[in-house]
Amino acid sequence: MSDKRQVVSAPMSLNGSYLRTVNLLWFDKSVVFRAAVGWWLAALILFFWWGAIVVWYLLFGLLLVPYRLIRRGGRNRKIAERRHQELVQALKSPAADKSALAEEILGSSDDPKGGADWSQVNWRVVGSIALIAWGVVGGFNWIAATSSWWGRTSGWALVGNFSEILFLGALLAAGIYFFQRYKE
Repeated sequence: MSDKRQVVSAPMSLNGSYLRTVNLLWFDKSVVFRAAVGWWLAALILFFWWGAIVVWYLLFGLLLVPYRLIRRGGRNRKIAERRHQELVQALKSPAADKSALAEEILGSSDDPKGGADWSQVNWRVVGSIALIAWGVVGGFNWIAATSSWWGRTSGWALVGNFSEILFLGALLAAGIYFFQRYKE
């Protein structure tokens, strides 16, 4: 079974370009390809693609706002239609448990107080948000500390500081990747 996602986001959006790049270079590829080529080639492609998107929107962004709003509405209607079709297919299938399906759609009324149901929390998403927050806060801390770096006697200390930003960037990238993967 393929892990590829059907992408409805615009190719000239950051999310759409990310999903298309990941579909192209990550899913349905061998582990050797992903380890040797996939991760750095995806980052390289996204660097140039996102740069082109930023330049495009800086030059033509205001002219395209009405068009983008119309296209976004169309994509949202397409997503709603797909969800509706999935629901209709689930209801038509003879093996479907109609009461469980209705409870999933309408929500359970077991908790009369309306309290939080912690079993419904997607802990992977919570963890990915924590990774993103750690990367962002660490990045701000790293930027704030740059003034104290210069004039050090050891070049290795400076190398350590620069490797720290790579680690924080990796945390941020991992958080974004896991959030994209587990948000549903």
